[in-house]
Amino acid sequence: MSDESRNFRLSKEVLPSRYELRFELEFDTWTSTGWERIALRTSRTTREIVLHALELDIQKATLDGAVAQKTTYDVEAQTAALRFEREIPAGEHILEISWTGGIRESLRGLYRSLRGEERYAATQFEAADARRAFPCFDEPEFKARFSVELIHPAGNAAIANMPVTSQGSVDERRTRTVFRETPKIST
Repeated sequence: MSDESRNFRLSKEVLPSRYELRFELEFDTWTSTGWERIALRTSRTTREIVLHALELDIQKATLDGAVAQKTTYDVEAQTAALRFEREIPAGEHILEISWTGGIRESLRGLYRSLRGEERYAATQFEAADARRAFPCFDEPEFKARFSVELIHPAGNAAIANMPVTSQGSVDERRTRTVFRETPKIST
């Protein structure tokens, strides 16, 4: 890894303030499908938003409804650059992203756990592994609020760092669990 990539930091010209996250976890195939809405502020006009994403496949990204024309990944810097057709003015915006990823074997990001025949998923986001679970601004100074929703196999308990606000059946196989929004925290 080059020194430039190892020391890569995101621009402070794009600042997230709130994430709405939804993860659909599939334990039979060890995959995760995700969707997020990020409220952010840009301090200057740009055509590109760069954020962290590693081992994720961004399916679609929109900014204020405008679809990203191109997504470019830099594996060394662990980033994805979302390129838009038109200029993005300075100000408040809503970035929506849908992606797919694996529930990996290594204990980083969103990972799998087995106990006999029972299957679980867990997370390890320190120090910079949230980017393996969802596209984000994965540096400690990018603090934001997080609203998290999980769609998971029925019969499995969902646990997070905030209390459950609602839980209900999606179908005979899956449950939806929604957690209270966090205070401002790092990814």
